[in-house]
Amino acid sequence: MKRPCVLAALTVALAIVPALPGSARADEPADTPNVTRAVELYGQARSRFDEGELPAALAAIEESLTLLDSPNSDLLRGHILRGLGRRVAAIEAYERALSGSKRKLLAGEARFEPTAAESGRWVGVLGADLAEVDVAVIGASQASAVSVGGRAVTLQGGSESRTAKIWLEPGDVTVEVVDGSRRESKKLSAPAGSSQRVLLDLRGPVAAAPEDSTALPPPAAWVAAGIGAAGMTAFAVLGGLVLATDAELADSCSPRCPPSRLDEAERGERLQIGANVAVAVGAVGLATGAVIWIVDAATRTKVEPAALLRPGRGLVWRF
Repeated sequence: MKRPCVLAALTVALAIVPALPGSARADEPADTPNVTRAVELYGQARSRFDEGELPAALAAIEESLTLLDSPNSDLLRGHILRGLGRRVAAIEAYERALSGSKRKLLAGEARFEPTAAESGRWVGVLGADLAEVDVAVIGASQASAVSVGGRAVTLQGGSESRTAKIWLEPGDVTVEVVDGSRRESKKLSAPAGSSQRVLLDLRGPVAAAPEDSTALPPPAAWVAAGIGAAGMTAFAVLGGLVLATDAELADSCSPRCPPSRLDEAERGERLQIGANVAVAVGAVGLATGAVIWIVDAATRTKVEPAALLRPGRGLVWRF
């Protein structure tokens, strides 16, 4: 069935598309079976496109591209995808056509100037209606998987920093990175014509080990507890001597000690004072050690997880 509306919008654009044979690589003879078949498929795709049979045209041009990588075929593929309403895939095809035609021009093949101009124009037109997101991942491994809006993204670059660019239909989108058991995500608002950059840093600080409830107390708590234990030991010794002395003087010093036993009575009083001091020092030392231990456990520094995604605005290049 014909599609007059689609043809009216796209026939003019295709009028300046160069013929495929001119796009054959200089190092590949034009009469090889692959090139001959690619040219035939390109002609079929053009015919199906002109007749409004876009799915058939897409199948033919994609088969042609598997046989011969041609900027002109990429340009036609972009037109077909745009006619099918697949704008994101279309702009990617136009970008391939643009970069491929630029390489041809640098190689001295001036006949690709119309291809470069047409594909560049459509990148600019569609780019104003779509959103662009640049993803940069620092510390990515080969196992890192990145998706933007549920669409898998292939990262390019070295091991320290890898990047990817993706076009999206306008709207809210989630950027996600998965590396082993680690998963991080960031939601973005991507309006039409916007260009944003998202940084995902997988080098985040090493998470603190779970605190052990049986962790040993700090040195200060040990010192205080040691003083307390020494005080209690002294109290036990002095207290024992006080009790022994009291037992010896119980009969002879009641109600008053005779002069012959006054020295023993005074020694017992000094032992009593020493025992009182010792028990006070012991109690204070043990209490201080316990307080130091409790405060240290309560104020131990905890590592906060680092933010992995930092969105930012970037510059966008339009034609």
